[in-house]
Amino acid sequence: MRLGFIGLGLMGLPMARNLLKAGHELTVHNRSQAGVEELVAAGATRAATVGEVVAADFIMTALPVPETVEEIYLGDGGLIANAPPGSILIDFSTNGIDTALRCGAAAAEKGIGYLDAPMSGGPARAEDGSLSIMLGGSEEDFAKARPVLDIVGGSIFLCGPVGAGTAVKMANQLIVGVTNAAVAEAFVLATKSGVDPALVYEVLNGAVAQSAVMTWTIPDSTLKRDFDPRFSLDLLTKDLGLITDMGKAQGVRLAVTTMAEVVHREAQAQGEGSNNVSAIIRPLEKLAGVEVRPRD
Repeated sequence: MRLGFIGLGLMGLPMARNLLKAGHELTVHNRSQAGVEELVAAGATRAATVGEVVAADFIMTALPVPETVEEIYLGDGGLIANAPPGSILIDFSTNGIDTALRCGAAAAEKGIGYLDAPMSGGPARAEDGSLSIMLGGSEEDFAKARPVLDIVGGSIFLCGPVGAGTAVKMANQLIVGVTNAAVAEAFVLATKSGVDPALVYEVLNGAVAQSAVMTWTIPDSTLKRDFDPRFSLDLLTKDLGLITDMGKAQGVRLAVTTMAEVVHREAQAQGEGSNNVSAIIRPLEKLAGVEVRPRD
């Protein structure tokens, strides 16, 4: 298959690697060039502009914020203006539903397929091709795209029409954001009470409080004081803002989510935005006068 891919960040780059390893023709575009250089060396074709990516059967994107998605999809030099009828656009980015609906409607007017396909799983699952992918779009476009999706995903669900994949991803990120804040508070509280946080993790990891969020924020990040980004606090905070906006638009009270957003923005304001989501714990540690690290 002829494939195009735009957005070679922590998630997009390993996804593109897997598409190339599967033996397909791949054209790639990214603002920074390190990932492009790597993939070109492995056999991909470089696209200097977005418009040069469209000579493909499936064109995929993995972009950080909705503003960039709308520029890439809806701009004069973007994908929908240049993609030929019959091609299918697959957006793995996390956007608001309004962005997905605008892109889907514009694509449909030109006879172009569109799937909003936000993903979950982090860089490790992007590397091994086992991402969870939540899709919105037509059953016909989903069926056509399934061979491509199977290369990068493990759990793949068509959730409904355009926008439905994004709605499910928002539900996922709501739980992630609220849990991330709760985990930070729980470990600071236990540490301030005199308990070794390494023991707290061992106990809670086998209790009802166990969660994927705790598993990938505490042992290899907080306890090791390693806050290099696997998934940045900036991106999760962006998602929480999209979720609270969605709640307002849908008339759904999101009180707990709103507080989680406030706590994430507090950490952002204290310079933690580019760090891992687990860095949300650091402002709370300062307030409590403790540091969540194992005892010697």
